[in-house]
Amino acid sequence: MNDTTAYMSEAKHVATPYEMTREAKMEVLRFTKNDQMMHAAGGIVTTPADLAKWLAANVNRGPRIPAGLDDVEAVSLA
Repeated sequence: MNDTTAYMSEAKHVATPYEMTREAKMEVLRFTKNDQMMHAAGGIVTTPADLAKWLAANVNRGPRIPAGLDDVEAVSLA
């Protein structure tokens, strides 16, 4: 797992969060996390590929996804 961290300052390629207003319009969410807000109940930033590796290791009791796959390939093998 190469793209997983518990620090927002180390996170790469983070999606921009949006919220829907009462007028049914999408707006950029004003609230963003920082390093001080990362904790056990929501303190991880990761990618689909890293999540697939974590899931495969836990379900299969060991790694089964080869390194170097892109997100789509890794998720399809999980």
